[in-house]
Amino acid sequence: MANPRILFLSPRLPYPLNTGTKIRISHILQSLTQVARVDLVTYGDEQDLEDLKRSSCTYPGFWSYLNSIQFISSPPWPEIEPDNYIRKISKSLFDGYGIIYSSFPMELMRERITPLLRRADLIWTERLYLATRLNEFCQKIVVDIDDLESVKIRRHASRQTNFYLRRMMIRESNRLERTEKNSVERFLRLAVCSDEDRNLLGGVDDRLWVIPNGVGDDLMLKKEVHRDASKIIFVGTMYYEPNQDAVLYFCRDIFPIIKASIPDATFYIVGLKPPSVVTALHDGRDIFVCPDVPDVSPYVGSAAVSIVPLRIGGGTRLKILESLAYGTPVVSTTIGAEGLDLQHDQHLMLADTPDDFAYAVIKILRDSGFRNHLAATGKEQVRRKYLWSTIRDRLATDCQNLLQSNRENN
Repeated sequence: MANPRILFLSPRLPYPLNTGTKIRISHILQSLTQVARVDLVTYGDEQDLEDLKRSSCTYPGFWSYLNSIQFISSPPWPEIEPDNYIRKISKSLFDGYGIIYSSFPMELMRERITPLLRRADLIWTERLYLATRLNEFCQKIVVDIDDLESVKIRRHASRQTNFYLRRMMIRESNRLERTEKNSVERFLRLAVCSDEDRNLLGGVDDRLWVIPNGVGDDLMLKKEVHRDASKIIFVGTMYYEPNQDAVLYFCRDIFPIIKASIPDATFYIVGLKPPSVVTALHDGRDIFVCPDVPDVSPYVGSAAVSIVPLRIGGGTRLKILESLAYGTPVVSTTIGAEGLDLQHDQHLMLADTPDDFAYAVIKILRDSGFRNHLAATGKEQVRRKYLWSTIRDRLATDCQNLLQSNRENN
């Protein structure tokens, strides 16, 4: 098949590579440029686009292999969080898809991509709420769901104390679940992060691809640095509400138990744009909030343990894979590690109550032999299953076969 074309639609510019979502999108793009001419159309921030252009001139990378980049300045589109459900719900009363679908500003993108839609041999969309507005092209569309919105909303609902909001969120989750499951037959392919998500959508249907999150090969080559045997770290995008809930939960319910056993234990919160509720945790003695650092590797590499005490959210956690790649042992909740082929007490520690979580952290801090064992086995599992180079090559092959099959059937 000569010079196939892929139209790639993204709700955000995948640059700079400072969040898990952007990293995933960039690696998928890199994979697709191996088999086709790729036209990227994306919403984004003007400054990020300028930075990308300057970076591409100095370090071309895969960006130079894109056929074109069309950029749409980001319109106001607040995250759909519980505090604006009441305001948003009226806009989607007659929309079978859900609030997030009716509120996303697809009109600007639709206007921009109209000339490209029919020329494309394949249309790749990041997120289902982009794909549902392109009904007439369903059989050319691959949707990367990344994480299931229905699961995230249902978990939010389980912790919502306001009865009315909880009922609305459950209703919303049910609508999203129907949309997600119906999409398996509606589109050419759906991509998810894990076997667990694939099973939630209907099992082993060959229209469901699993594209796991991964880590760059370069992380595996990072040199060991001195580790502080009392240092605990959390890394994450701090404007993301599940991450806020995680660090607040840890500081309130878990860290005091650890301090009672290990008085010199310290906790570092490292991430983008922490809100005041997170920065208020910083005391400069036991808890340190480190916002917007240019490189997290010195923090992760020098910690004795990386924690993921997530109680809500969905998808798979790049923060776990990256910590393991650095050789830093991980303690996570079951929700935090879901979708990853990692075994408790072998590759990481899993704990779902404050006491169990604290015990796991204390064990790693105190037992250097066990800490080194987890570091070695966790890193080896990442090497075996979660390198982006391997994931990209597999995706490129799948897409090449799909393009060929689609051309033969049309």
